Amino acid sequence: MDKATWQKFQPAMDSFCRYLLQTHPNDNQIPQYLKQINDIVTNKQLNADEKERKKEDQKIKLKREIMKSYCEIDENRENAEVALKQENEKECLKTLKALQNKIDIDKRRVLKFGSQQGRLINKLTQNLRLKGVEICTYLASNGIVFSLSHCYALMDLWRMTSKYPKLLKCSMNLRDITRNIKLVDEICIELGW
Repeated sequence: MDKATWQKFQPAMDSFCRYLLQTHPNDNQIPQYLKQINDIVTNKQLNADEKERKKEDQKIKLKREIMKSYCEIDENRENAEVALKQENEKECLKTLKALQNKIDIDKRRVLKFGSQQGRLINKLTQNLRLKGVEICTYLASNGIVFSLSHCYALMDLWRMTSKYPKLLKCSMNLRDITRNIKLVDEICIELGW
C-alpha cells in the first residue's frame, strides 16, 4: 500500500475499530482481530516504505554513476592507441588513466551498438508481427540467439537513447541501464537531457 492510500485508509480503519468496540463491548475476540489487522497493515506499510527507500537509494546511485560517467567524446582520441609506458610511477599512472579512458570509450560503444541493435530489432519485430513470426525464433533461425527479454531490453535502450541522446556519452554498463529503465528515464528528466 502506498503512502497516500495508507493515509486515507488509516482514519477509516480507526473509525471502524472504534465502531466495532462500541457496538460489541462484550466480545473479547474483536480486540485480538483488530490487533492482527493493524499488525498486518502496519507491516505492509513498513515494507512499502522500505521498498520506496531502496528505490530512492538506487536512483541516487544511478544518477551519480550517470553523471560521473558522462563525457563529451573526442573522436580523435577515441581511435588512438595507448603506449604502455612503465618506466616510473608517474608514467604508470598516466598509462593507467589512458587505459581507463579506453575502457570508458568501449563502454560507450557498447551502449551505442546495443542501441543500434535495439533499433533493428524493433524494425524486425514490426515487420515480423504482420507475418505472425516471433522475433527470437526468426533471429535464432538466422544464427543470432537473443532471449526475448534481451530483445526488449535492447529496444528499451534504443527508445531511451533516442529520447535522451546524451546517454550515449555515458560509460555505464548496458545492464545497469536496461534493468533500471524507469529510474534512468526519471534521472534524464531531472538532468534536463
